[in-house]
Amino acid sequence: MNKNRSALAVILLAALTIAAGKPKDSELWLDPVAAGAQGAEGFQFVRADRTGNVFLFRSDRGEVSPLLKNGELGEVVRLKVANAPLGFVVHAALSPDGSQWLFYAEGKLRLFLDGKEKPLPPIDWQPWAVGFLRDTPLAVVMPRPLPSATLRLQDLGVAPWLVRFDNDRWSAWLSHPDLDAETAWRERSRMNAWVAEYSSLISPARDGKLWMASEYAYALRRLSPSGKTLSEVTVAKSKGEESPIRITPRGDAAAAVKRMEAQGGSASFHEFKEQAVIADLAEKSGFVYLLVHAPGSKLALDRYDPAQERLDRIPLAVRDSGRFTLACGKDGLYIASITPAEGVWRASWSALDSAEWKPVKGAKLPGGSAEAN
Repeated sequence: MNKNRSALAVILLAALTIAAGKPKDSELWLDPVAAGAQGAEGFQFVRADRTGNVFLFRSDRGEVSPLLKNGELGEVVRLKVANAPLGFVVHAALSPDGSQWLFYAEGKLRLFLDGKEKPLPPIDWQPWAVGFLRDTPLAVVMPRPLPSATLRLQDLGVAPWLVRFDNDRWSAWLSHPDLDAETAWRERSRMNAWVAEYSSLISPARDGKLWMASEYAYALRRLSPSGKTLSEVTVAKSKGEESPIRITPRGDAAAAVKRMEAQGGSASFHEFKEQAVIADLAEKSGFVYLLVHAPGSKLALDRYDPAQERLDRIPLAVRDSGRFTLACGKDGLYIASITPAEGVWRASWSALDSAEWKPVKGAKLPGGSAEAN
């Protein structure tokens, strides 16, 4: 990227940010650091390894680029696929050692080691999000067996919540204790309710444990290497927040769904209107940072300190345009809209240290309750 193009990109991204409204004194300003891609068809994801090297993945090109300190993109690496192109990428994760990329794309999980695809066996359950436990691939799955697994429901056993890839196979790492595969298949029309309850994002902890955050309810769990919940942080819904809405088929529509399921067809999914709460999470220097969908179409950044049992928040001067990803770099915290044209931003660690953090109202912490006045 030449200097003129880079300067123009920064100006355009600044304009996009300012368009969300003049930042208030309490809002944290984010610096635009990477050029948007007008007309891009795919998604972008920002991820970092454990040493703070930050990378931007562009799904439409299947390319990974380091994000340099000056805000520009470094040398591009095109991932080498085994057979079919990646296609539409829903979620992406980078291993802590920086050698592996794991994607959920076109209904499949795809793993790349040092830029070259490593074939994976089929998975029995509907993937939702991907991540790593240390450097072991993990996937959040919905309690919905895939059609390829329905002929052996009795062998699937308990429905998993998290699966991991080791010894060249996918195995349950965290399961739903009261939900078996046959029940999950019979009740697959409950997919909306299951997504609202179980959809989660995961991020590795530096001590070898795992952070798991719910997307549609504020819940942050710390899991042991064996999948045991060690602690949990929750935040109650504030007054005035919109309640979840579920669409239930009635009359002829309900009858059609029943007929389809009686004939062995796929369950119909109805319009989903749950309100997203947590967009992404990442850990740095003992703090867990959570990107939060705040009221008023704005984003906020939460910082959880397990040592001090504090959960604080700072509003961000960025319009909430949908999905975002988060990465902790050496020089700051990176936030990327999943839409390339929206851009990528950075907040320096010094700016975050001096920000006006305030306790999160309604937070319930492992050591007791903490609620802002």
